[in-house]
Amino acid sequence: GSSRTGPPLNPRPSRPELPWQGHGKGGHQDTVARPAVAPPTIEFAPCGFPAVHQKAEIMEGGEEASELPVHVPTKPAKPQKPNRGYVRQRLVPQTARKSNLETLSSTSATSHLQLQGQVLHTLSGLSAIAPSLSVVLAHPDLECEDFMDMGFAGVQSWLQFVESFKVQPEFSPDVSGMIVVSPGLDVQAAVDCCRTVDRFTNPPPCIVVLIVPGGEPPEAGGSAMQSVKACLESGADDVITLTAKQVVTGRRVQEAIFRTELMARKASVLINQEVEVVKKKTAKTLQGAWNKFMWDFPGKVLEHIPVVDTGLVEQIQTGVGVGDYTFKDQLGAGTFGAVFKSQHPQHGIRALKVISKASVKNVYQLFSVNTELCIMSQLAVHPNVVRAYGALHTETNIVLVMDYSGKQNLHSFITSMLKTTGETVLPPDIVTMFVKQAALSVAHLHSCMVCHRDLKPTNFIVDDAGDCIRLTDFGLAAMVFGSQRLVHCCGSLPFAAPEVLRLQQQKKATAQGYNGFAADVWSLAVNFVELTCGIYSMDRLLNWSPQPPADAAQRLCDLENFGQVWRQVPEKKTVPGLHRVMDNMLILPAEERWTISRVIREGLGLVGCTHACSVKGCMHNL
Repeated sequence: GSSRTGPPLNPRPSRPELPWQGHGKGGHQDTVARPAVAPPTIEFAPCGFPAVHQKAEIMEGGEEASELPVHVPTKPAKPQKPNRGYVRQRLVPQTARKSNLETLSSTSATSHLQLQGQVLHTLSGLSAIAPSLSVVLAHPDLECEDFMDMGFAGVQSWLQFVESFKVQPEFSPDVSGMIVVSPGLDVQAAVDCCRTVDRFTNPPPCIVVLIVPGGEPPEAGGSAMQSVKACLESGADDVITLTAKQVVTGRRVQEAIFRTELMARKASVLINQEVEVVKKKTAKTLQGAWNKFMWDFPGKVLEHIPVVDTGLVEQIQTGVGVGDYTFKDQLGAGTFGAVFKSQHPQHGIRALKVISKASVKNVYQLFSVNTELCIMSQLAVHPNVVRAYGALHTETNIVLVMDYSGKQNLHSFITSMLKTTGETVLPPDIVTMFVKQAALSVAHLHSCMVCHRDLKPTNFIVDDAGDCIRLTDFGLAAMVFGSQRLVHCCGSLPFAAPEVLRLQQQKKATAQGYNGFAADVWSLAVNFVELTCGIYSMDRLLNWSPQPPADAAQRLCDLENFGQVWRQVPEKKTVPGLHRVMDNMLILPAEERWTISRVIREGLGLVGCTHACSVKGCMHNL
């Protein structure tokens, strides 16, 4: 044996020759006896790594020369990462290979035939309801052809299903549920399927069948619960966890589908309730803002509507009254509100037209109320025109104070009289009286440069005695200056003039407007038709029963031809002399049509008459 003559060159500190370890097979045998050395002590070096300090002998010439410490650096052990089961992340294959006891579908450990057999076994209990189910295979090693003979409505791979949304974004109505089969704990493919389901327009309940590894109950594995959570958070309606030996039954799937549909209905009801609450809150907020904005106009911009009087006692809903007015009877109701016969301690009987502020949807309608009040209050007094005395402005309503003219309008009066008498038309003397009074009311408006634009029997009020009518409802009336033409299409069928309907079909840029006075004359003539031939006679002559045609062009054509239709009506069916007057009032060109002054003078012979005439005094003028 040889001895070392000096310290070893480039010693390997990672594998030092420790004196207490001895020599293994084939190792170097020293002839020098080695003294016992104390066990090593571990200290921390300045670099942060622990170093092993030991006393090693350095032999030189067979004699003990000196003792030097040998430092052996070692790396600290890496801290073990806790298994957090990250949701929506694919489990790394390395982890799956390390946990062979917890893996069912690893491609490195399970063959294609074994995986196919496990899934076929799991789905074998769905044969009874298979035609109503669509199956998606959420594993790359599963082939759709292997499951075609099971009778399902459809079988797709997860990639095919994700791409199918772009081609056909709707499910068949025959599919009651979708089964996503996911063998193993890698549920990324199932997650992709669940996210795609919600993109369809009519998705059925989506149920994930998760085949977890191991033979123990699925609930025992924390990783399985993380996989279930990932599927549910991505859009699955339910998750059924099974082991490879278990079979999913049709009853279990049907229960999951029923539970999903029931929860969907309950959720829909709750959502609708919440939406209604939000709508009401939003509507209330918007209504408050709208009221604050719009109802600041009265008294500031609209001079005929006063500012809100918060001191007015309002009991309209209970039918008691408002302010100093006490309701006696309700005379009628319309879109904006109702009309009441009322008693005032000083002014006596009045008619109150209550307009709900909630029904006034825009500023135009507010201006319409202001115009109506302006015209009715500023017109010169006439026995055949209803007069307004002012308005009351409460927190929720605008109340127009008007003359009380009677309980019935002309339409209801004619209907009730014909029903009482059993006749089909009114007596000639009644027709003559109402024709003259209606013409005088329109003549009074035109002399004041006002066009009514909504002349119809319901806007003429008959007094309680039945011998006087008065024109009311000036919501669409317009004050005209000079030869001004009107461009607002308004009125009621079948009383509106043809040129008014024609304006509706013209483009605004090229519309020439219409003569409001001539349009009133046409509408007045149609009212005469109703007076002489009975209620709804105009509809019968136009073949508009039970309702006008839906086509606007056809309605216009019918009205334009009505003048010729009227000329074919025998004169004996009308009051003598009135047929000729109406012929001239129904001339199609508005510039050739008789004016109201010509109707009064030449047609009705009411020269110098400025008020309603009695029956006896005017019969000879027709």
